Amino acid sequence: MTMPSLAGQRFLILGLGTTGLALVRFLRDQDAEVAVADTRAAPPGLAALREAFGDVPVHLGPFSALPFDANQTLLVSPGLAPEALPWPAIKAAGCPMLGELDLFFRFAKAPVLGITGTNGKSTVTALLGHVLKAAGFRVAVGGNLGPAAVSLLSSNAPDVFVLELSSFQLDWAEPMPLRQALFLNLSSDHLDRYGDLERYRASKARIYQRAERVLFNWRDPATHPAPASATPALAVGLAPGGGDQPFCIEEDALCGPEGWRWPLARVPLVGSHNLENVLFALTAAWEFGADLGALGPALETFQGLPHRCTVAGEVGGVRYLNDSKATNVGAAVAALAGLGPLEHVLLLAGGLAKGADLSPLRAAARGLKQALLFGTDAPQLAELLAPVCSVQRVASLDVAVAEAALRAVPGDTVLLAPACASFDQFRSFEHRGAVFEAAVAALAARAEMQA
Repeated sequence: MTMPSLAGQRFLILGLGTTGLALVRFLRDQDAEVAVADTRAAPPGLAALREAFGDVPVHLGPFSALPFDANQTLLVSPGLAPEALPWPAIKAAGCPMLGELDLFFRFAKAPVLGITGTNGKSTVTALLGHVLKAAGFRVAVGGNLGPAAVSLLSSNAPDVFVLELSSFQLDWAEPMPLRQALFLNLSSDHLDRYGDLERYRASKARIYQRAERVLFNWRDPATHPAPASATPALAVGLAPGGGDQPFCIEEDALCGPEGWRWPLARVPLVGSHNLENVLFALTAAWEFGADLGALGPALETFQGLPHRCTVAGEVGGVRYLNDSKATNVGAAVAALAGLGPLEHVLLLAGGLAKGADLSPLRAAARGLKQALLFGTDAPQLAELLAPVCSVQRVASLDVAVAEAALRAVPGDTVLLAPACASFDQFRSFEHRGAVFEAAVAALAARAEMQA
């Protein structure tokens, strides 16, 4: 297949950060002319850009000051909201526009499996890539999970690309020719950008538009393809008895086609929501052509991703789970639902709710042993949860861990599932998770000294 040539073409990248820097690297490798613009005075990736590509022009300040022209293609980073662009100036200049994924699909020489959803998409992306590699495929994994999709392009094409796709990425992409489109679930998130849940759902559902095969969550109607769609679709999820799904859970085992079984005790992921993630990955891998015999051993060797319902430690018979990636209410609800009787669970939650509807957390938290709440929207959470469980507001996550340790007894679980973004008190959800794990390690060290 003849690949397009970008040599000598002019591109202006709007928005730096990880994706913007990846676009610069890719375009320079293609001998294109590149410039970068960002409204921030010190955007992420600026130092790396200047070190590696000191000759690339950089505009820092309002986009409205840019000299747009029709001979320059605009490449928009996914983090930019549409309203951040000076549309009258862009339209007057007649500038062509692309998203990163549009550029990626011009050059991709292998089938692409795309995964979206509010929660679990990083886990499913990484697990699906892991399973396909174990089944003998050459796999390139990235997208929103990282690395950026264009960073995966090379002359040595893989057998398959596995991409995590955020709603922000889908907003800026033309309909994509995906081999498979996985839509895992939908819950309230990013309403500060979308305004309402239906606009957010429509953004996610764009993943279906040119897909050859659709995998959706039978339990979540928001993921269901349109009834009139002619695209082949597979239902996935924790259906009683398995329904018509190729993979399901029966008693203590995963079950699949041709009598395939694998004991749940040999799956190293915590919680029922992660079992649903496993079903998506198994279904996608099998539908792509993975041998059934490779699936179970691949599951058993998957390490999971940091800060996603992972065990941070056990101190005095109390288990501490780090689900800092639960940055929205749907993720926190899923984490709680996967832990069984809540009278033995202490929840650590709080941060920035981003305008989300937190009300589903009330029913999910009913019967909790304790909720310890911190951060900007702790008052909102406290008012919501007080009717259904014991609630205490604390100044910080460190204090929440210390208070939980005082209240927990052997057999209890302390769960960090904030239901909120981290940026009021932390640099990122990773930073928040690291603080939690450090606090748990400190508890363990003190317990060992006192033993």
